[in-house]
Amino acid sequence: MYTWAYKDMPELSASFQGSIHALQPEAQANAYTFGEDCTHSDGSVDFLAMETDFNITLQVDDLTNESDLGEWIVKVMGVIENIPQEQIVGPMPGRVGITFRSEGDQKIINFYIRQYHELPSGVSYSEIYQALQIPQ
Repeated sequence: MYTWAYKDMPELSASFQGSIHALQPEAQANAYTFGEDCTHSDGSVDFLAMETDFNITLQVDDLTNESDLGEWIVKVMGVIENIPQEQIVGPMPGRVGITFRSEGDQKIINFYIRQYHELPSGVSYSEIYQALQIPQ
């Protein structure tokens, strides 16, 4: 039997958190794998990783400034792209979830790393933010 499952990645989360802290000291970040638990007839379970996913929470001044939010996406993706490939688990590019917080309000954006890489070159920060809002 297969069921969706998540597994923490403490070492990658710690280094990712440190890199995100360098961008913004009050930010929070973690990494985890998404995949399937395969439960065998004897009750043993094997985890089959499909992708490495990332969650980030950032403080921003203005949730309506799409240029600033897009710039944060680029900064976060720069950190993710600098992670050594051997630390990334699973055959598929993962997902990124960013929560932008400002004065008790928040906006959340979730996208696949593939979507980010498929953006045309030369787009503005606002266009990056807008493009990743669109479900694909």
